[in-house]
Amino acid sequence: MVRPPVSFDLNSLSSPALRLRPDTGISFANRQYCTAFRDGEPVDFDRNLLEFVPSPSHNRILNTIAAMTPEAPAASIEFPITTASGRNRWAQWSLKARYDANRVLLHLTAIARIISEELRYRNALEDLIRISNNSGKSYEERARMILSVGVKYFDADLSGISRLEGDQTVPVFLNYRLDHIQENVPFPRECSYIDLVLRSGPVVAIHDMRKTEFTDTPFYKYMPLQSIMASEIYLGSRFYGIINFATLRPRSEPFSDKQIQFCRLIAQWLGYTLEQSDFYIDLQKSANRYQRLYEHAPIMMAVVDVDGKLLDVNRTWLEKLGYDAWEVIGHDLADFLTPQCRKAEGVENENRLPLTTTTCNQNFLAKSGTVLSTQLSSLAVAAEDLPLLCVWVDMSERNRLREEMNATNRAISRANEDLKRFNTVAAHDLQEPLRKIRLYGDQLGKHLGENDTEETRHALQVVTQAAERLSRLVRDLLAFSRESERGYARDPVDLAPLIAEVIGDLAVLIEETGATVTVEDLPRLQGDAVPIQRLFYNLVLNALKYHRPEVPPDIVIFARRTDDGPTEIVVRDNGSGLPAGMEEEIFEPFVRLHAIQTSGSGIGLALVRSIAAGHGWTIRAQRRDSAGTDFVICTGDTSFTPINGNAP
Repeated sequence: MVRPPVSFDLNSLSSPALRLRPDTGISFANRQYCTAFRDGEPVDFDRNLLEFVPSPSHNRILNTIAAMTPEAPAASIEFPITTASGRNRWAQWSLKARYDANRVLLHLTAIARIISEELRYRNALEDLIRISNNSGKSYEERARMILSVGVKYFDADLSGISRLEGDQTVPVFLNYRLDHIQENVPFPRECSYIDLVLRSGPVVAIHDMRKTEFTDTPFYKYMPLQSIMASEIYLGSRFYGIINFATLRPRSEPFSDKQIQFCRLIAQWLGYTLEQSDFYIDLQKSANRYQRLYEHAPIMMAVVDVDGKLLDVNRTWLEKLGYDAWEVIGHDLADFLTPQCRKAEGVENENRLPLTTTTCNQNFLAKSGTVLSTQLSSLAVAAEDLPLLCVWVDMSERNRLREEMNATNRAISRANEDLKRFNTVAAHDLQEPLRKIRLYGDQLGKHLGENDTEETRHALQVVTQAAERLSRLVRDLLAFSRESERGYARDPVDLAPLIAEVIGDLAVLIEETGATVTVEDLPRLQGDAVPIQRLFYNLVLNALKYHRPEVPPDIVIFARRTDDGPTEIVVRDNGSGLPAGMEEEIFEPFVRLHAIQTSGSGIGLALVRSIAAGHGWTIRAQRRDSAGTDFVICTGDTSFTPINGNAP
């Protein structure tokens, strides 16, 4: 049986007190209550307590009373009373319920402790600090708890946080639910109170919207709030949106400076909380992104602790070696290496695999028994007790290609050796029969004397000429082979006197063809003088051979340099020119464009290109619109030091 509380005279108390019926109707008010809340006027006992309490506190009062029981007949709640002068006066109310034997509520006693605005401000501030220090709550939970502190402090009906996105407002957190305003559902900015704050901010405090010019605005028509306290929210220096606290009835008095200050403080607190939330979200997205990259990377990756145990492996690691994760995680990395690799790592009798080397080669033994050759790179961190991120690149294909390349190189080396032996054979075994053919041909011609017939002389002439051509071809082939193999000196070479010697060597042919050879200023180059002389000899000889009938050769040798470009040496002729598309082909061995009109081995220009390439130069042939060809040697040298030519 529940013992009813002892009745006492409320007028004997020094604090304001009320006796309430179960429906919150006032059955008695002591003198202290009338003095504190009614300016000394008596209370009409037919009135209900809720008539003197702002509407935002109604539900809190009713819910508190409903939660009381005979076993827990006491409760405490904070709410304001609107005084006779229209001001809200806050108090901490201690409620005491009395029940009958049937557990039916008979009446309540409410005793007030007046709370100053300064005390309410400090209490609310302590609540904010407590919420911010509660690391066990998520950022969203903390934001909603901060809203609740503001709702209580401002005695508001509605509260929310809204984000501005372009010309749209997005409600982020709301303590209410309406059909036309829902969390994360955008609506036009002009229909939201963000528009009011952007017009009037940074803090808006309106206790009676009916007395302002905003009653004709879209945001008021969309949601007709009667009082509002709102402030801008910034994340760093970026405008985020607003926080607002509102009532559906006008407030009896304007907001105080303390309340405006507290609204600013809540906005700053929320900005910091939302900034942390955004940072955490970005961090989580980054972590997820790197986790996906790690998991789906096309190379083998694993996390290994300092003792060499596998803490995690990616999908490629498992696929390459043919294991499932449960067969790998927690095992020693050394367990999956070949015995030879374990021995090389020094762990054949130990469990621990030293990972002190940043980069090294490791061979894995797959579940199928095949060996996988890899290169390991381990990313160590400063702290010695933290795990390592290890990356293995599959080197099997590269090793296979390297072995194929080595085999090819060995075959090329053998071929070069065979070519050298061929050169030796050609130098002796081919030249010797040719010398004998020419020698005995000459002797046969002398012995025949006047007794030979014209057919005999012609046949002897054909044999001799063929032997001479074959001998010339063998000599050119030997020269081409030797130039392809040799290295070149890098000495200063003056081109002008060198080319003068070339012209002197070809003086007879120049005179026979009536050619003109002009040598302009030429630079000093780095190279090997003898091969360079052969290069220009072949180019001038080529111009003398392939001239147009009845047109004397006109050969010009000069140097040029474009802006910031390399020095080029040009050998220009007025000969028969090149067919279109043959600019590259003429530098190939045995290519002859005029085989009938002229004699030659087809090696000369191939030898020219070989000498140029040996010096690191390039050569190209350019067809001229008028007639003839330019052979252009690009030396790669950007300096141009002319040396006056003195060739005849």
